[in-house]
Amino acid sequence: MNILGKLLSEFNTGVTLNLPVMASLAFGGFQGLKSNPINTKQIPRQACLPARQVRNDNGKSRKNLKLLLLLIILAFVFSSIESYSQKKEEVRISPKATVKQTIGFNNVTIEYGRPGVKGRIIWGNLVPYNAVWRAGANEATKITFAADVKINGKKLKAGSYSFFAIPTEKNWTLIFNKVASQWGAFEYNDVEDALRIEVTPEKENNCWQEWLAYTFTKTSDKTAVVRLEWEKIKVPFTVEVEI
Repeated sequence: MNILGKLLSEFNTGVTLNLPVMASLAFGGFQGLKSNPINTKQIPRQACLPARQVRNDNGKSRKNLKLLLLLIILAFVFSSIESYSQKKEEVRISPKATVKQTIGFNNVTIEYGRPGVKGRIIWGNLVPYNAVWRAGANEATKITFAADVKINGKKLKAGSYSFFAIPTEKNWTLIFNKVASQWGAFEYNDVEDALRIEVTPEKENNCWQEWLAYTFTKTSDKTAVVRLEWEKIKVPFTVEVEI
């Protein structure tokens, strides 16, 4: 049986072929069709079919082949679209960042998106006052503690938390939420809050942070100050571990 015959046989019997294999059979086998003509002398008379049935079979084969080629083309188009989408997703206006610090024997990891100021008014405008903010960009900021800690003296269990903030002109509320992976603050639910603390932001007119960043400043073997820094504002909280 020639290549096209195999292709149509598999297609007509309902056997599922991998698309690249079908494409190979469909396009790579045409040359073989020319070099292997059917020898009608070898076909017994009993095997000859009525002319009408032959025409019907040929018509079905052509339709099946057209359908198969259409499926191959559609698969190629969708594959190209998916590949293009993946490439576009790799480039973010607010790039991802990760910062890690060991405090005592406890590893603390912060994963976040880094928006830029880009000449915009940030506080009270791009980031509204008195509203829950993701404390970064894109996905909500995520903080992971390898062991139990104290945040500004309050106990917090080991694990991963989404990190939110509610800015005001004076004090900020910082939130550690038990739903660690979420997009922005759109599905934020205060029922899942594990801890809330209130802090006073530090403002330095002579210091400028174009791209949002989280920093660690170790203050002892078992404590460190974490700061959210953006524009002229620094928002600190203390992490304490047992050693």
